[in-house]
Amino acid sequence: MVRVKVVGWLSRAGRDPERELREFKARFERASREKDRATLDGMIHPDFSMVTPDGDVVSKRGVIEGIVSPGSTFMPTYDRKERTTVFTAGRDTVREIADLSIGGKIPGRGDLSGKYTHSAIFIRTERGWQFYGNTLTRKASAA
Repeated sequence: MVRVKVVGWLSRAGRDPERELREFKARFERASREKDRATLDGMIHPDFSMVTPDGDVVSKRGVIEGIVSPGSTFMPTYDRKERTTVFTAGRDTVREIADLSIGGKIPGRGDLSGKYTHSAIFIRTERGWQFYGNTLTRKASAA
């Protein structure tokens, strides 16, 4: 037991989880803009799920298909600004709340244009950071 705790501590020594996560999110956005299926597949956890503003649950496969679809047009206008980033005590799990603005569509999902609150979960695995899940909530338009 003690050895496992020491090895776990050593594996975290010298790490900068905040920098690692920033780099991960930049790579994820780049892979999404380039519609790089293989890179996205490695960056999204197998148990990933997304809850859409309509309450639909979308799996890892569905999210990747939506991003890489030739008819998908939302990434050029994708603008995400983090509001709150909370790391767990071990700094291997993160919940992040962000403001998100999108214009464009995903085939089969229609027009996504609008402003959202994006709640995301990232986890650090033996493969590094992975995108574990998210929820998109559409913001009410200003009257």
